[in-house]
Amino acid sequence: MSELDKLLTKEVGQKKITEPEDKQAIGSGKLYLAPQNYHLLFEEDGSFSLDYSDAVHYSRPSIDVSFESAALVYGKKVLAILLSGANADGAKGISLLAQLGAECWVQDPVSAQYPAMPSAAIAITKKIKILTEAEMQQRLHEL
Repeated sequence: MSELDKLLTKEVGQKKITEPEDKQAIGSGKLYLAPQNYHLLFEEDGSFSLDYSDAVHYSRPSIDVSFESAALVYGKKVLAILLSGANADGAKGISLLAQLGAECWVQDPVSAQYPAMPSAAIAITKKIKILTEAEMQQRLHEL
């Protein structure tokens, strides 16, 4: 179980968290995690698409790929959350979402185990909220 799995399971319960399959319809009231070794894309018909193309920022799944796909399909309707990470993956995608008016949260680098990822996002866009894990948990509960 990944650290994100543990965090989300603690907050919302295991039954609401799933890894989608290719062409699976997106359901309401669930949290989806990208399956290992696949980029997670969003389709216009309300389904997921899994992609095995080259790694981006040495990552597959790439957060940038998922965020950019979400931006194309859902635009400002997205809530994007970028947590601790060891490279710049996610910065470009969350910046695009922020420019479109989406709600964008980035983990405070001071509280991140690996601050490179949130720091990269903060460096390229000011239209994001910088929050601690506790603040994110509280806001997720409020939603």
